[in-house]
Amino acid sequence: MGTLRGVGRLRPDVSVEQASTEMHALAAVLEKEHPDTNTDWDYLCVPLREYHGRECPRRVLICLARVCVLLDRQRQCRQLVARPGFIARRREMAVRLAIGAGRAASFGSC
Repeated sequence: MGTLRGVGRLRPDVSVEQASTEMHALAAVLEKEHPDTNTDWDYLCVPLREYHGRECPRRVLICLARVCVLLDRQRQCRQLVARPGFIARRREMAVRLAIGAGRAASFGSC
């Protein structure tokens, strides 16, 4: 029997037993439609707290925070790559301000 782990969230009006029944039905349909790849597979629905224990919410929050930080870093990198002249333009503005050009004159020529 194959094992595949996944995480999902149930709607408030759906019980774990209902979800488990639906997943067993889905497994039967997939086994019929694709017998070469879905034979002997079954799905088990278990509440996350039972599966991981009491520390689960903290672990999940830490993982989500890491994913958010990673996505933010990726966004920042994309912004810098999308504007290759960003750093050169910033230096140019710093030089203009250093030699006495006013902010309006420096940024008006952008």
